[in-house]
Amino acid sequence: MYQVVLFDVDNTLLRTDLAVWATVKPIFERLAIPVTEEKTRKLMGLSAVEIFKTLGSPDPEQTVRDYGEEFLKHQELVQEFPGIDTLFAELKKQHVEIGMVTSKTRYGWKTQVAQYKFANQSDKVVVAEDTEKHKPNPDPILAGMRKFPGISKSQFLYIGDAPYDMQAAHAAGIDFGNAKWGSIPGANFKDAEYIFESPLEVLKVLKKK
Repeated sequence: MYQVVLFDVDNTLLRTDLAVWATVKPIFERLAIPVTEEKTRKLMGLSAVEIFKTLGSPDPEQTVRDYGEEFLKHQELVQEFPGIDTLFAELKKQHVEIGMVTSKTRYGWKTQVAQYKFANQSDKVVVAEDTEKHKPNPDPILAGMRKFPGISKSQFLYIGDAPYDMQAAHAAGIDFGNAKWGSIPGANFKDAEYIFESPLEVLKVLKKK
């Protein structure tokens, strides 16, 4: 059995793509830079600075600050995926430890995530400021793994919705499970160890490991 399951947050634990687009659209309209919902969605999983740099922001760091404020206006569009609380409760029951590795900033975690029940199931959280390099670089995953000393790589599983999550997990030397319930449409996950249709399917592989 895996001893530790690390989770991405956006579109893995929370459906945030609608809120992200509702936030990005007016910001880039003010910048007079055309962006599309499809391109924005495909970039989710990268750090906010990298996303806004790719979308053409002349000052990505300022855009990150603008994004944090604007996002709160669209928080009602964020929804926790059904089954997440049950999954976390079952993981706890099976003595599987939980960590979270997200590209969200510390401000984003506090204002957008911390209020959810699952966020209190583990204090082992890695946010954007915790590493200089970001997914698909393995550093965020490795930082998450260091929070569980003494656990071998083979006992870690990372679950996320984006190819960047998979690339980071494999670069860190651990298994990856695609959260298909929230994954980027059309993305290629043929190299994933697991494709999970729903959150509770994660429990099946824990029994087989």
